[in-house]
Amino acid sequence: MKKYILLFILLIIPFSVNAETCDVNKIKIESISVIEQSDNVNFKEDPTINGKEINLNLNFLEVGDRIKYKLVVKNESAEEFNLDSSNVSTDYVDYTINSYDGNVLKANTSKILFLTINYKKEVPSDKLVNGFFNDSKK
Repeated sequence: MKKYILLFILLIIPFSVNAETCDVNKIKIESISVIEQSDNVNFKEDPTINGKEINLNLNFLEVGDRIKYKLVVKNESAEEFNLDSSNVSTDYVDYTINSYDGNVLKANTSKILFLTINYKKEVPSDKLVNGFFNDSKK
């Protein structure tokens, strides 16, 4: 029987800013949508956005499964922000945030970012709770 890995992901997009004073509260995640996924990725529910947090509820069935999301991030301020591209790894899952056109989010504009989640290593049975592994990453 296949083991399931269940991910409850709480993700905050990290920002570094090229200004002495700034209002990061003017940065908003407007939308999230799936653009690619492996056949063995299942959704328990649709992703939700709460401020700068994205909540995902996924099942990965096999090592190597992955999903890629398109995020639209809006800068409602008069300031330019430099967004960090992030690569975060846990023992079992890799998380990557990047953009095709650089990391600068200009004033009063929106930018497309991509979040890729890859199930890279099988979770040992002693780490499973009721057959599931919960992963929460900020």
